[in-house]
Amino acid sequence: PIAEIREGEGFMGRTIKLTACPLLSESQNFFDTYFAEVAALFPKSRYFHAGLDEVWDIGYCELCKKDVREHGGMGHLLLNHIKRTNELVNSMGKTMFIANDMVESCPEILPLVPRNVIFNVWCYDYIDPYPRNPFGNQKQRNVAKIYNDLGLKFCATTWCNFTHNVDTYTNYAKKYEDNLFAHRVTTWQMTAEQRLF
Repeated sequence: PIAEIREGEGFMGRTIKLTACPLLSESQNFFDTYFAEVAALFPKSRYFHAGLDEVWDIGYCELCKKDVREHGGMGHLLLNHIKRTNELVNSMGKTMFIANDMVESCPEILPLVPRNVIFNVWCYDYIDPYPRNPFGNQKQRNVAKIYNDLGLKFCATTWCNFTHNVDTYTNYAKKYEDNLFAHRVTTWQMTAEQRLF
């Protein structure tokens, strides 16, 4: 009942109900309860990763479509969700982490994001001279400089399967250490068909 795709199709014709509608009060109540339960499991942690990674189906329900139309794009919807979630996480005494890839589709909201939010700025590619956008047009952007200049803390997030990614991203990100919060190395379970080596 809280899915963004409650009827019709989502991104690229998908009907899988993976994304919650950020405008439904039922969704907000769910997140209030769920985040509080998760935070309670880690009472000593000062940080809380609130996701926002690859939320392709946002903006497809009638409520969200109306918001997008009235405010000229996805940015308003995404920014309000980030602000509300940040307030929730802060009320639990934690600092919020979120993935940056959805914000990259509406970078105009970056100056409006609360400065205590930490972004996982991920790139799993060779960096020369700048990272490519995670999806879409794959345009290269000096993303660390953008976050750094805006005073937004970021975590340089790499994939350990590619040593060239770890090496080049480390060398690139350390030039912007004013707001470089950490370097994060990820790994992913893959099927045999997906293994690269």
